[in-house]
Amino acid sequence: AHRASQAWASHVYNPPGQPTRPHEEVTTFVAERGACQGAPPSAILWVAFFNILIRAFEVETLDAIQTRTASWSLAHAQDVAFVDDLQSFAPTCGTLQRKADIVSAFALLMGMDLSLKKLRYLVAHFGENGTVADSPNDLSIRQTLIIYTRGWIPSTVAQKRDEPLKYIGVYHDPHPIQGDPNPNHSACRRHLLKLLRIVDTKCASANVKIDTLLTCIYPAVIYRALYSSVTNDKYTELDNIIATHVRKWL
Repeated sequence: AHRASQAWASHVYNPPGQPTRPHEEVTTFVAERGACQGAPPSAILWVAFFNILIRAFEVETLDAIQTRTASWSLAHAQDVAFVDDLQSFAPTCGTLQRKADIVSAFALLMGMDLSLKKLRYLVAHFGENGTVADSPNDLSIRQTLIIYTRGWIPSTVAQKRDEPLKYIGVYHDPHPIQGDPNPNHSACRRHLLKLLRIVDTKCASANVKIDTLLTCIYPAVIYRALYSSVTNDKYTELDNIIATHVRKWL
């Protein structure tokens, strides 16, 4: 991929028959059809393309959700862009609508069509334990989000209430799923136990197993745990599970 990107960059900045010229910064460009999907430069082009939208969120003055980092300091929750998917957070429905307006304008500017069938809009109550009551009469919660399509024609996306939304391995839903008030924590616990049991069966030294814990198991578990809204006792329970297995290895 690195060699392919170098070859592509060389072709872009030094077309055949043209003298070598330094990279030039530009303030505008014309959006045209780029590389085919799967072509070597497609990944680079997509990152450059999607970065414009993410940067637009940063430049615009928007209210942000405060979250804790690994060092327990406060930071703004970042929007998640994964391949061609975008997951965007906002502390209020009004701010989320402003973000939706930016996405609509970006799509129109780039000649893209937004698939309304794939869009999801939901309200999540982070930081609360147990079941979160549905509040259909809460005037601060918009029941629809407005998306503008070609010609700046408004279309509405209704708030998702019928089924859970699972995105990149975690649930994003304020309601219990199959009677479980916190499915992300349950999935996190099951995944942790599964990985630890696999390591238990391997003929390896304690150091190798601990390295596996630090480099493979911890990242996988922490990712799911970040989306779990539970008390400290529940997190301590995960620590105790890990400690029990580590004692077996030593």
